[in-house]
Amino acid sequence: ADPGIAGLSAHFMTQHILVLRAKKPIELESGLRITAWPITLLRGRKLKCCPLLSGREITFGPMDLSSITRFIAFEVTLVGDRLKVPPQTFVLRVPADRLPTQLRDEAVVRQVVRNRDGFLRYLLFLLGDFDAFADGEGSGAWSPGTGDQSRLGTLPLLEQMTRAFCREPSRLDAVRRLVEHLRTASANGEDGEIVPDDFVELWEVFESALPGGDRDKPAP
Repeated sequence: ADPGIAGLSAHFMTQHILVLRAKKPIELESGLRITAWPITLLRGRKLKCCPLLSGREITFGPMDLSSITRFIAFEVTLVGDRLKVPPQTFVLRVPADRLPTQLRDEAVVRQVVRNRDGFLRYLLFLLGDFDAFADGEGSGAWSPGTGDQSRLGTLPLLEQMTRAFCREPSRLDAVRRLVEHLRTASANGEDGEIVPDDFVELWEVFESALPGGDRDKPAP
């Protein structure tokens, strides 16, 4: 059924807002109340949808760029319910325009990859180790030390990268984009040196073997 939601648009200031519009007045049965909130925000930030019932709009925010999303949660509550029927919640992927998708994705990466520990966890996640975020440590948690104990060859990270190279090289494409993004950010002074030197040495070996790597460059 057509929920009557026209779409979302994002507006940019110091922080950002999302505007949810109705393409026409929405009919709601008497005794029902509906609230909504972007799924990237806490439920406590939900707003009443009364303006949508008359064809107007509601505004969420301010919010960080990383919280911009087209997935909106709705909660329908029966007002004055003596039977204590629990509220019904559902999520809609709302049509959107003017959403800064690329900038939002970069902001999400910056939020996750705040330091070297975050970089390694996210790296393992890209390589298919979905437990990397499960308990805050992951199977490839890395505590750089000195001497042989800090060498990447003794850690699951090397195994994950080798497995990805042999079975799913596309996963290493995602790693390449991440490394390039962090290198550019570091060169521009946006972030510190997040990518460990030990990893850079290891990555250059894999990168040269990937399509588009050093082996594909013409000889001088």
